[in-house]
Amino acid sequence: MKKQTIGFAALAMLQKILSLSCFLVAAGTLGCIRGWIYFILYLIIMAGTLAVLLHRNPTALSFPEKNAEKASGSDITLRNFCSPLSFYGIYIVAGLEARFHWSSVPQPVVAAGLVLSAVANLLMSWALLSNKYYEADTPMLKDAQPVVCSSGPYRFVRHPGYLFMSFWAVTVGMIFGWATGIVSAVIVLLLILRTYYEDQSLLASFPGYVRYAQQVKYRLIPFIW
Repeated sequence: MKKQTIGFAALAMLQKILSLSCFLVAAGTLGCIRGWIYFILYLIIMAGTLAVLLHRNPTALSFPEKNAEKASGSDITLRNFCSPLSFYGIYIVAGLEARFHWSSVPQPVVAAGLVLSAVANLLMSWALLSNKYYEADTPMLKDAQPVVCSSGPYRFVRHPGYLFMSFWAVTVGMIFGWATGIVSAVIVLLLILRTYYEDQSLLASFPGYVRYAQQVKYRLIPFIW
């Protein structure tokens, strides 16, 4: 296994731990039980997913080549806004919401949110494990020629990762309250826009994707869009 692959996996777990740190600092307490349950489930699922991924495909999490030319466009700009919100922003707001008690979320809703967030993370893992290019920063690399994935959830929609991530964002709002829900709504909007622009980029860049788009007609939501 390449050292850079191990380094990327360690970096991925570090990012999740930083997400937890953002939440704890914003919350100003170690006593938010729902936060701990959420993050423990989140970290367990992510660690398991990385372990399976590295066992099946050790190069899947390799860093991109330093000299690889990166593409630009609306989908990349949207990614640069969406990723920090998803990794850190939503947890900072969730922590502040827990600290200042902006919301009083009924316990059944919190419990449902925790269960559904675990389901959402498992579904995102399904997409990640199905597509070897999911975390390889393609199609953002102009000189890469990935094979279009048509297995797993990619049999049903062209961007299942964004669908499952939208589902996840909603569940975080269910757990922590209305202010977090606003951030969740922004993330979902950005993901919808990103789906549209990335789809256009893929159709223009990869001939194999045109054929795949003819087979799998829906971008994000089956039978709708």
